[in-house]
Amino acid sequence: MIKIKVNGEEWQVEPETNIANLLSRKNLSPHICAVEVNRQIIAKEQYVALVLQAGDEVEIIRFMAGG
Repeated sequence: MIKIKVNGEEWQVEPETNIANLLSRKNLSPHICAVEVNRQIIAKEQYVALVLQAGDEVEIIRFMAGG
């Protein structure tokens, strides 16, 4: 297991975890959120290719409709 931070909370994930796996684990669709890793916005096309590393800081921002 490796340690990362997700929205300020420490998480342990399997090595080779990518963003798509992380979103799935949090029951989030990639269509309703944006992801930043180490202060860099990640394109949705990279969610499968980008493998998280120990110490990475991930911010997940969920889009919400409303007025």
